[in-house]
Order: sequence, then structure tokens, then C-alpha cells
Amino acid sequence: MSVFSLISRWKFLSLFIVLLLVACAPKPQIGLEIDPKKLGRHYYESIDATRRLATLNDDEEEALLKDGTITQYDLEKFQLIYMIARTYHIENIKQSLALKAAWKAIREEVAQNGKVSDRAYEAYAIDGFLSSLDPYSHFYDLKTNYKKMSELEIGAAQFGAVMNKVPLGLQVIGLKREGIAYSVGLRVADIITTANNKKLSGLDEILATKEVVNFYSNQMRLQIIRDGHEIDQVIIPRQKRKALKALSSYIEDNIAVIRLSDFDDQAAQNMKKVMSDAFKETKGSLAGIILDLRANPGGDLIEAIGILDLFLPKGSSIGEMVGKHEKRQLIASDIDLSRDLPLVILQDAGSASASELVAGALKINGRATIMGGRSYGKDVAQSVIPMSDKSGMIVLTTSRYFLPLGESVKGGLLPDIHVDDDPDLYGDEQMKAAFDAIQKIIDDRKQAALGS
Repeated sequence: MSVFSLISRWKFLSLFIVLLLVACAPKPQIGLEIDPKKLGRHYYESIDATRRLATLNDDEEEALLKDGTITQYDLEKFQLIYMIARTYHIENIKQSLALKAAWKAIREEVAQNGKVSDRAYEAYAIDGFLSSLDPYSHFYDLKTNYKKMSELEIGAAQFGAVMNKVPLGLQVIGLKREGIAYSVGLRVADIITTANNKKLSGLDEILATKEVVNFYSNQMRLQIIRDGHEIDQVIIPRQKRKALKALSSYIEDNIAVIRLSDFDDQAAQNMKKVMSDAFKETKGSLAGIILDLRANPGGDLIEAIGILDLFLPKGSSIGEMVGKHEKRQLIASDIDLSRDLPLVILQDAGSASASELVAGALKINGRATIMGGRSYGKDVAQSVIPMSDKSGMIVLTTSRYFLPLGESVKGGLLPDIHVDDDPDLYGDEQMKAAFDAIQKIIDDRKQAALGS
């Protein structure tokens, strides 16, 4: 779900940290759980899937190395990635399952696309192993399938739909109202099965998304399944590239509406500026804040913590991050800029990860009223680990987070007030309900002040 925003964080500081992780990762050695020779046999078969399935003896392994079918570097790379995953992934990893997953990914790719390059075999073997660990761990090979990740990120953001891979294609779980998908009539729960007549069922999430957002060079025709039935094709005219802002805001009746569509690397800083500007614009008369996190798939958890600092008193519990080797308590540490103003948060099924941490922590601290629908329910966080040879990057689930009081968002965070958003009705029903709710809180506080 939050892959694109993770990649956008590949800046100097994170690069230093993750390279340190790679440097400190244990190197494969005889006597550890992984036997390099056994891994080598399997890996040779994975790289060249047209060869016979057989257990290679030492002479055969040496011959493969000599004739250039596979290099010692390729073998060591697979081993290193296995060791990094085994060291830092939140769950224990069994060697036999890792090898089986890598080989399965190779067979599926060959069955679908026929002959592919040796480098592609390597990428699919590694990704097959990592993606078998959990739905969010992957390997991105920057020199084969994913050459234009930045363009893909822009296209996905402009499309404005949070999507999950399902057997039939891509299912919409959240819609950004400023995005293309909402404007052309897509709805939550729709399944996109084809893009310009190309089936998405056999593609992974990245390649399927790439097909759907290919609207910069072509008009797109999307085939949709809605409520179990195919509907008329959705047509997206050819688009111009346009990077959408992750944060926008406006003021109505002295209430600030802040829309955050992604926790990018500037989210906390931009939120702080928007809140300061709102107080200035209203000349200190700001009455309340509506924070719209609908269809926000998450992003940088550090930015989420920075935003919580703006809404919670210093020392408030935000939650806990639990990795394989450590636990870390999350505590609000900055000045609360919100001045305890009434706060309503809007969420839906597309609100995940960092969005759920923010909404859940504010709810449990009694600081906000949550409205809308049940959130997505992603309680894990990923680290981005670039390869030292710049050939790609690992996105690996390395920790699980818990809300204050040890609560988990797994299964989705329930709203305090459930509000359906009917796309057939004119206007934004959930936003209207949020304005009504926050006005009631404001009025109740006024009444309480008069009675005291």
C-alpha cells in the first residue's frame, strides 16, 4: 500500500542509516542457519529456469560459475539479502520457505512472459522471496522493471486512488477527491481488471499500477467490476504531468480544514506552517480543526510523530514501535500548537499506517473525534534499504507499531461516528457531517463555559 511514499524518502539521512544497516548485517558463513552451497544450488536453478531441475554437485556449480551463467557476486547478493531479511524482518524466516518462494516467482514469470534476462531472474527470485514474507516487503530492481519509478509515483499520485492487488486486478480501497480516479467516477471497492485491454490479473501491484496510470501518452480505457458486475468502461483522457500537493487547507467559518494525502518528508513542517497561518488568518479566532486523512495510505512514520507533536501536550504517549531486537516508546516532545481546539479527523478504508497512528493516538489521548469509516488496518512499518551497487532497493517490514495502551490497528481503526460517503449524492457528506460535529463541540464548550 505505502510503497511510493517510501521511495520518495530516499534522501541523504535515510540513505546513511540504511547503508549502516547493510554494512552491519551479518555476512553468510558456513555454520549459520543458511548453507551457502545449498542456497547456491537453488539459486543457480532460479537464475536459469530452462535448465533441468536437478541437485547440482560441486563440479556442476563450478562449471556454471566458469561459463558465466551466474557469478559469485550474484550468489553473494542473494545471500546478503537473505541475511538482512533474516536479521531485521519482524518474523522469523525459515530457509526452506525462502527458497521455495524464490523458485515459485521464477516459474511464474517464465510461464507468463517466456524467456527473460539473467538479471531479471535475479530480481524476480529476490522479490519472490521478500514478498512471501508479508504483503509489504519487496525488492525493486532499478535497472530492469522499474526504471521510471519517479514518473510512476507522480502518475499514481495524480490518479488519486489507494489500490490493493487482488486476483482479478487492482481494487480501489480509497479515493482522493482531488484525483483523476474520483473525477471519472471510480468508487471504493471497484476492481480494475484491464487497462486499454491489457489484463491486470497476471501482473504484480507495481506493474499493474504502471498500466493504469499510463495516461500521459495515451487515452486510458479501464474495465471495472462493481458490485460483482462489469460496468461500462471508464475513460481517462490523456493527461499532462502534474504533481499534486500532499497538503492543502482552507478556512470556513473560522474552522481550518487541513487535507493531508500523504506523509511525505515535509509533512510535519508543512502542517506546522498551515496551522500557524490559520491562526494568523483568523486573527487568533480559529475555532476548530478538521484533519482529513481519507485515502491517505501513510508514509514516513517520523513525519507522523512530528504531526502528533503539534496536537498533543509534551510527554503524551503516542505509542510503541516493536522490532525484532528492540522496543521504542513514542512520546510527544514538541509544543502543542493546536491550543486544545476542537479536532475532528476524517478517515476511510484508504487511511492506513501513519494515518492510523495519528488518528489512533489522538483518539486514545482524548484529543480528537474520529469520523467516517473503518480504516485499512496496517500495523507494520517498512525500512528502505538501498543496495550498495545502486542496482535496487529492499523494502522490508522491520517493525510493528502499537497505539497508546498497547492497542493495535490491525483489522482497522473504528471511527467514533460512522458516516457513509455515498458517491451518488452531490457534495461531500462526510465533510458536512464533520462540520456539524465540530460546531456542536464548539457550542457545547461555550455552554459549559457559561455555566461555570
